[in-house]
Amino acid sequence: MIIVNVLHAFYVVDFFINEDWYLRTIDICHDHYGFYLAWGSMVWLPGTYTLQAQYLARYPVNLSTPVAAAILLIGISGYVVFRSVNYQKDIVRRTNGECKIWGKKAEVIRTTYKTEDGKRHESLLLCSGAYIIPTLLSHSVTQS
Repeated sequence: MIIVNVLHAFYVVDFFINEDWYLRTIDICHDHYGFYLAWGSMVWLPGTYTLQAQYLARYPVNLSTPVAAAILLIGISGYVVFRSVNYQKDIVRRTNGECKIWGKKAEVIRTTYKTEDGKRHESLLLCSGAYIIPTLLSHSVTQS
């Protein structure tokens, strides 16, 4: 239960520290505050983010210190990967692709798309840095 609460606290504190980043994410920028975000904020997040704690409150589990430390390390590592990957995407969009990712100039695909209201928009797709790893893994799995 302590691990779950520490990881949730990590996420919540990070949100308040990096609130400006969260407000630049795609769902905020394009969807604005409609049913999707209202439902997610009021029902989905509180329900799903507390499932682990609810389960552990009802069925407590005693973990050894090494196992608890490993679970905490994996949880924090996953969150660090999540934030660093999204930081790369954010910095590319804020600099219009004129930045370095992992010491090299960011590789991007400039693309356009049209929304239902007929407006054309431009977007950058990051093709280097951490975003290349899932692509390589995906291609290696499909090629084997």
